[in-house]
Amino acid sequence: MKTYRLATCVLLVGAAFAAPAAAAIRAAAPVWSTDADRAFAEAKRTGEPVLVDLYADWCGWCKTLAREVFPDPRFAEAVKGFVLLRVDVEDGGRGTELASLYHVESLPTLLLLEPSGALEGEIRGYSPAAEYVQQVHAVDAIWQKVLAGYATTLASSDQDRLRLSAIDFYKRRDGGRAAKLLERLLAIARVEGPDGAWVRFFLADSLRMAGDYDGARAALTGAARAAEGVKDAELTERLALFSFWIARDEARCAAAAAALGAFERQHPKSDLLEGAHLALDELRGGAASCS
Repeated sequence: MKTYRLATCVLLVGAAFAAPAAAAIRAAAPVWSTDADRAFAEAKRTGEPVLVDLYADWCGWCKTLAREVFPDPRFAEAVKGFVLLRVDVEDGGRGTELASLYHVESLPTLLLLEPSGALEGEIRGYSPAAEYVQQVHAVDAIWQKVLAGYATTLASSDQDRLRLSAIDFYKRRDGGRAAKLLERLLAIARVEGPDGAWVRFFLADSLRMAGDYDGARAALTGAARAAEGVKDAELTERLALFSFWIARDEARCAAAAAALGAFERQHPKSDLLEGAHLALDELRGGAASCS
């Protein structure tokens, strides 16, 4: 994400300049997309990050933010180089899905995402325009430090540092970087027993998150082998449900439904069922290519 200097104020003298100045400010107001699929496709095409405004019709501060901050030329200048997306968290579609994926529990919330969907950072609540712009720049500065730390950590042999960094990127839904860190950990350390099984499971899930489904399946085989003899109910359930999540990501409705049905028969009281059923409902309702 690029950073930009805040727009400077220009003093216009004379009434003749008032109308052109107002028109320029209106023209500079950012244009928001409401189509998440198109917004992320555009981000992947251009390499620009996505700035997502999550709102709801009942959220008064969301309306204040949209009315007072988003049209401000300082905000428009700060978010140049972003693909802008506004979605309703109660739309039952991508807005609801994004709020769930990034564990958004309060509004308004602004997400700064890489084109892959990795979370650079977030801004919660309302602030006046000047403060809000500062927060945008602060999130960018922190993200740049995170990326610099990633490069250093990946080249290191510090097992604890590799683990902590992998956890951070996994929580950010940055499966690509999380997977590389976990692969590095497994390459330099002998990780066995329950710990080894969990590390390999998170490697598989990170690869799935990154869209490397063949790699995820291969890593899952390693995780299942490492989990043999390990008595861990949560790990057992997560391994058993993994085929559902891959089918869900690949928009294979029939395969996802079959995998979820088999899991439910084996683990009828699992805490993982509710989220999986919601994910399947979203897939059936929103994927035009679902088969």
